[in-house]
Amino acid sequence: MSLSNPLGTDNRFHNVGVSARHQDFEQLARKGLKVLQEDPSEARLEELALSTDMSELGRFMSTKNRSDIGPSGPP
Repeated sequence: MSLSNPLGTDNRFHNVGVSARHQDFEQLARKGLKVLQEDPSEARLEELALSTDMSELGRFMSTKNRSDIGPSGPP
């Protein structure tokens, strides 16, 4: 934190160092994309991200970017 950055953020997402070792992210990502292809609604995305094991995909569920797979903290 500083006077020029009192919130202590750069407004970007960063890996927060949480390790997820017991998940096949490739398979989970394919499954998530398939489900969202069938129903791309915001409600379905929210349900998947909050109530299923797809929550471990992190921002990938929203962005569909491979680099966003896994846990990341908010800005």
